[in-house]
Amino acid sequence: MKKILFALLLVFGVFLVQCSSSNNEKNEEQQDTTDTLVSKSEVKRSELAILMRDLYNNTRAYGKNGITQLKPFSKDAYEKYTQIKHATPTDPKNTGEVFQTYSDNFLNSLEKLTHPEEVNMANYNNMVDNCLACHSNHCPGPMLVIRKMKIIKEI
Repeated sequence: MKKILFALLLVFGVFLVQCSSSNNEKNEEQQDTTDTLVSKSEVKRSELAILMRDLYNNTRAYGKNGITQLKPFSKDAYEKYTQIKHATPTDPKNTGEVFQTYSDNFLNSLEKLTHPEEVNMANYNNMVDNCLACHSNHCPGPMLVIRKMKIIKEI
């Protein structure tokens, strides 16, 4: 009887560990964003942070799915993201000429992606590189999350 009980507990333990590791894999991507970005409950997001989060949500699938999933950005989406030049940042020090230069570079790379003939891995990764440049040199940002947006290879 003890052997049967032990065997059942062992099977149940293995099952429990399997379910736990499967759940961890599913939440890995979610942890990438929630661990590196401030929780909504901790800080009220600025206009700029909201725009950048929206951009991330609309582009993150590209890096995972590769070049075959790239589609042109709509002109409406582009117009929406031009607001980054005037949106209120979380930290008022992150405005001025330096930010305007970075945002111009970003918007130029994003504008290319509104033209179907310009939508390719190099131009998409250039847009991501513009995000990385600003967040590494001017305003701290979620670098790990942004790096994961890059397309590694053409499919």
